[in-house]
Amino acid sequence: QTLFAPPNVKGWPGGRTWLTTATMLERNNFASALASGTLWAAQNVAFTVAEGVPPPTALDPARLVRGVKPEAIVRVLVDAYLPGGVRPEAEAKLVAFLAEGKPTGRALDVRVRETVHAILTLPEYQLC
Repeated sequence: QTLFAPPNVKGWPGGRTWLTTATMLERNNFASALASGTLWAAQNVAFTVAEGVPPPTALDPARLVRGVKPEAIVRVLVDAYLPGGVRPEAEAKLVAFLAEGKPTGRALDVRVRETVHAILTLPEYQLC
């Protein structure tokens, strides 16, 4: 889609028409960059979750939920990234993923970022 240049006066087709394998991959990559805090990082700055280097605080979704229990963390993240909510079974899986191994400190921050990525790749997010 060209910004401010719809194909006709009706605008762009909506719904599922723009979901393709290519756009899903691009959305997944965008979600990863957003969740890891690298989306707005300076060009060629390589900080990654795998290396354990946290993103700048202003870009870190983990800053939203420090000191909160897993159930509340998932609620805060869903409200922040998917205000329409998720199915109860999806929320339960997110809570289980977040709590697995009882991470604390930096490990919990990494898990929170991974949970944000998971939220941004849910079917509910793709169609919101």
